[in-house]
Order: sequence, then structure tokens, then C-alpha cells
Amino acid sequence: MCLTLLVDGAIAVFERVKQLNFEIVQAPELSFYPHRRLLLKDPAGVLVDVSSPDNAE
Repeated sequence: MCLTLLVDGAIAVFERVKQLNFEIVQAPELSFYPHRRLLLKDPAGVLVDVSSPDNAE
């Protein structure tokens, strides 16, 4: 199962989930479309895809 979330700030989510000891599958990266995207697993093992628009052009 995979859950996709579009948020205002993927970096802020990344910092928070590190504090909560979630498993980070992929640290935030800038994609070609341009969004910041990270992948993590929640405590139940669900893959969570978190992305946000990258406005730093």
C-alpha cells in the first residue's frame, strides 16, 4: 500500500518525521516537475510519498 500526500513543505515534514523515528526510504529530492519529494514508511509499514511544490526558482 502507498499513500501520497501533497503538502506545503516537504522539508518541514522530513524534519518532523526524523524526530519521530520514521523509516526514511528516500530523503527529499527535487524532481523534474519541480516538486520536493520524500518517501518514508509509517510505523505500520505503509509507504508514504510526500511532495510539495518547489517555489525556490
